[in-house]
Amino acid sequence: GNVRPTVMFGGNKHIVDTSMCGTGKTFAAATLVFEQHTIRDTKWKEGVLVILGINPTDLRGDPRERRYKKAVTAVAAYEEALPPFAGDRVIILVHRIMLGVAMMDAYFELLGFESYQKNPHAKRLIICINSLHLNTGVNAVPWDLVIVDEVTEVLKSLSTLERKGRDDGCWNTWKYFRQVMSSAKRTICMSAVADAMVDNALKDIGVDCHWQMNGAPPVNPIKYHIMYFQELSDSTN
Repeated sequence: GNVRPTVMFGGNKHIVDTSMCGTGKTFAAATLVFEQHTIRDTKWKEGVLVILGINPTDLRGDPRERRYKKAVTAVAAYEEALPPFAGDRVIILVHRIMLGVAMMDAYFELLGFESYQKNPHAKRLIICINSLHLNTGVNAVPWDLVIVDEVTEVLKSLSTLERKGRDDGCWNTWKYFRQVMSSAKRTICMSAVADAMVDNALKDIGVDCHWQMNGAPPVNPIKYHIMYFQELSDSTN
């Protein structure tokens, strides 16, 4: 619908978990990217109309027609309610390749993102954390926004990477992770189970997070049906 997660950056440039409306963290991140980190060209305006339930082709009609004027007014009102555009260089870090694929399929391909395997030099990039050390050229330029999905798992994976070459392994990957995070204009770290360990690890690299929880638990509608139950006494025999 037209309910959008409200994502605000205050005094701190860093924020943790932007899922405000029980819509899920991936959708919240995609909404933020669309609203604040996507160039507001004709394609973006047509996307706004889709969100508002207005035919995007109305924006291509005769400027004298009522539907064209209605579309222009709707886009202008939507844009006026948003914070300013904050740059379109965005990188998303994941701990598993398949997670990145799922995020691409769900929202981010439509937002112009590419995977590291397809284009390692993309300015809108989804990359697995264990490939970060291969992307030093792109990482040399600060990102406008860094999104770390499942930040707890990303940090855990950094402690288990094995050294395979001169510039890989956990320590080198950690070095590039620190570089990307500390130099970014904005960062978002998303997790369902982030704790003091995450907070301490991020503070070590200069990321002082503003913690923000979901407005509503996104798994509330899920119902569980027990298919098999074993008595405690059965397991001790």
